[in-house]
Amino acid sequence: MNTKKFYLFLFLFAFLACASKAQNKAVMRPLIETAKESHPIDGTPLLSKEYNQVALYLKQNPDALKRKTMKKTSWTFTVGSTQSWWSVDMTTGLYYQVPSTCRAVNKYSYVFVENSDWGTTVNQAAVDSVSKAFDSSTPADTSKGIYQTDVDDFGNPPDVDGDPKIIILILDIKDGFNGSGAYIAGYFNPVNEINQPYSNKAEIYYVDCNPTDLTTANGITLAMGTTAHEFQHMINWNYHQTDPELTFINEGLSQQATDNCGYPLDFDSYANDVNKPLFSWGTTSDVLNDYSRAARYFVYLKNQFGIGLSKRIVQDSVTGVAGLQNALTGYGVSASLNQIFVNWCIANSINDKTINPAYGYDHSYLTRIKGTTIPFPIVSDSNLFVYNNAVDNLNYTTGSNLKIEFTSGSNLIVKALEKDSTSYNIVDVPLNQQFSEPLFGSTYKSIQFMVINPDTSNYAYYSYQSSADIKGETVLQWDENEPIGYYNISTGDTQCVIFNSFAGGVLDSIRVALRRAGSTRGGVWEYSGSPTSPLGTPIINPITATISTETTVPYPVPYQNWTTIDLRSYSMSTDNPFAVAFTVGKVPTAPALMVSYYPGSSPYYNYTYLQTSDQNISTPGWYYFTNPTGDSVAVYLIRAYVHYKTTGVSKEVELMPAKFNVNQNYPNPFNPSTLISYSIPKANHVVVEIYNMLGQKVETLVNKFQDAGNYKLNFNAGSLPSGVYIYNVRYGNLEQSKKMIFLK
Repeated sequence: MNTKKFYLFLFLFAFLACASKAQNKAVMRPLIETAKESHPIDGTPLLSKEYNQVALYLKQNPDALKRKTMKKTSWTFTVGSTQSWWSVDMTTGLYYQVPSTCRAVNKYSYVFVENSDWGTTVNQAAVDSVSKAFDSSTPADTSKGIYQTDVDDFGNPPDVDGDPKIIILILDIKDGFNGSGAYIAGYFNPVNEINQPYSNKAEIYYVDCNPTDLTTANGITLAMGTTAHEFQHMINWNYHQTDPELTFINEGLSQQATDNCGYPLDFDSYANDVNKPLFSWGTTSDVLNDYSRAARYFVYLKNQFGIGLSKRIVQDSVTGVAGLQNALTGYGVSASLNQIFVNWCIANSINDKTINPAYGYDHSYLTRIKGTTIPFPIVSDSNLFVYNNAVDNLNYTTGSNLKIEFTSGSNLIVKALEKDSTSYNIVDVPLNQQFSEPLFGSTYKSIQFMVINPDTSNYAYYSYQSSADIKGETVLQWDENEPIGYYNISTGDTQCVIFNSFAGGVLDSIRVALRRAGSTRGGVWEYSGSPTSPLGTPIINPITATISTETTVPYPVPYQNWTTIDLRSYSMSTDNPFAVAFTVGKVPTAPALMVSYYPGSSPYYNYTYLQTSDQNISTPGWYYFTNPTGDSVAVYLIRAYVHYKTTGVSKEVELMPAKFNVNQNYPNPFNPSTLISYSIPKANHVVVEIYNMLGQKVETLVNKFQDAGNYKLNFNAGSLPSGVYIYNVRYGNLEQSKKMIFLK
């Protein structure tokens, strides 16, 4: 890449002003019939600077908390007392004062409310509910409140103000929330525990009231779960003042606190992507996965070993993974962290203590994790990876007499979860030799292979190759969820889904999920090989999708408005990638294609042709949609049904990528290593290079001819300075670049 071209890439990254020059730009558009997506997060992990500053101050001033510099007499607050409290503007990091009034005084708490919020999203009934939950009653135990539950489970809170009561400040936390995406539900700030500027010199934590609406039942439930969560942070800090606890462990214990008090948690976000390092904590874009993963792990520990283990974890003088192992050993748990991790992975997939007590939770409603469904069992894939302390799941549901071999030079653990009509059979699968299951397709209707990496530090590569006897029909689909809405695009726009090749197959039918009664026209095309113009030579055109029924919001589960288009008479081969597309009809009430989301920010086989009449589109062309937060892409509910021409005979086939695509590196930001992955649909010369912000090439990762397939590269920037880098992938005459951030 020459310097001139490099600066063009910088311009594209910096300004995103290339809609008139390039297609496939991500267009963030709201879905019809769905509310704006928002989700609460904890603000405490965002205060790592404050945690570290307080820790450093206390290390340098070990007697600071013993000196009589803090308030050492009880507060004299009564209902109606006014006070301005320091709070943090999470968008700027600056401190500001919040004028507030005391609205409740009880045995364990003072409840203050920001004056400007009183009577809108907070009223006296809300305050009374908060006060009651904290002091005396929770859904888990009507005779004990959040205060006593957290103290019993984790330990004592600090006391720098000489008053045993905890101050709960309900306010509109300044977090930049604009109606969608993440907002901060609450936080604990250790600055308040030392005698420094902007300190309240008191045991205080903060609970949000906008968009959390405490005048509603859901708002109160969220606020109370947040209260239990933040109080654990306060207790945790009391035992780790100079050595803050690892974020994952601290957040996991706070998630457990919420569960201990009987308030709901998000256990399911983790189920969407389990190949994540267990103890890591990411950015806002994937923080829901982190919270969900932490909730599952620490609720599992409680269910397996009892709540007493949690107190040992909090009160152990050592923090991090070493402290977790210390607590397990001190509590008399003989199993290692690695053994617990393997059992936890299995529990997430089967949740059944009757098979083995270690393979389940006390919560029967947790979503079982299935992993990636392999649509065609005669397949091989290479250069796959599992993150450190993570798992990758492959789920086989079609075919019979399955044979599979996993190849790796690392110490991976592979388990087969064989599902019969009522239970599971757990089998160890050896690495680097063939595993056979002749009962697959008869006794066992599905087999989930769990590729587990117990290493706490390093990720591992693996490959696999499988074969089976094929009979009947196979479904090709990219959607994994029920529909969440549809796009209100213009008449004449086209919605398209690209399908990979299914060698040896014949297309039987297309199935489409629609919104309203009526008909919409489309067709099947050869995939051109380019997402900028995906529809190649017509194969079956036109086809018509028709439904006669309507559905309403909320959509029924399972979704009912599916229609099937029989295409068997065309005997269309699926040896090559193909595209299915439908055009929006002229009648405003014509059926609309339903949409779900898939995690990620890159195009995922789904494209839409938009005209200039569409909002925010200056140039007509093919685009892909993202959700409002940009961390998921839209997937149309179009599925293809294929049968294999040769039945009863095993044949090795690899489903090749349908397009050239470069994914965002992960993790990002990173230190010092990250993975760069890309896909190429046909064999060609590939060059992968790394550039710094001056346009200077710092490393060449690949410069050779490569076969079609999916590739993953490890880039170690340990010898480079922190900063922003660009990785550029050239595939023949095509190239794509992305930005990544290295932070030492």
